[in-house]
Amino acid sequence: KMDDRDFPGYFSKLSSTCNNTEKAITVQKMIRTLVVAASHAPKSEGEALRAKYRNQNFGPGITEDLNYALTRLIKGLTSENNAAKEGFYIAFASIVNKFTQIKVESLLQYLTKDSKSEEKIGKNEAKHMKYGTLLIFTALLKTKTLYEQPEKLDSLKIICDKALELLHKASWARELCLSIFEMIPPSEEVCGWLSDSLLKKIKSKREIMQDPDL
Repeated sequence: KMDDRDFPGYFSKLSSTCNNTEKAITVQKMIRTLVVAASHAPKSEGEALRAKYRNQNFGPGITEDLNYALTRLIKGLTSENNAAKEGFYIAFASIVNKFTQIKVESLLQYLTKDSKSEEKIGKNEAKHMKYGTLLIFTALLKTKTLYEQPEKLDSLKIICDKALELLHKASWARELCLSIFEMIPPSEEVCGWLSDSLLKKIKSKREIMQDPDL
């Protein structure tokens, strides 16, 4: 059980208009707290709350505190609160990169399973949820945790499938989806998931980005 009583306030800090330096400091404080919490055996206090986040199962040995942090960051990134997105993005990417025991596939399954239909939540909220999902994909693709796991191809398949879906359904998401495909290391498996025309667009974008004359 964590002893840092300021921990819940870190999320509010990341949602505020503080500058990037302050956000980076806040993220480091969050990570230090989570590291310390992981090194202590759980206590009996707050067992109902702990059990709630224990059931998220983001990986073996993941503490309830880490489950809570990941869940809250995902919900913030997929919400309509634009002020929270930048700080939450930095925190999410940093935490997943730090705690390599986090199962990325489990995170992605939770993220896609938690998606709600537009009929239930409305188009604007659905758009924010989809945009947040794509942001989370880009964050995960920047972490070493994803690529070091034996299930990395399964995780990449989930990302590809969802990005393909949004590429064809949401015009506002096309550029971000193409950026996601560009971030994915090319392989025989990945090429098999994508159409020839899309692969050409991705290749063209890679060539443009690598042009030394630009």
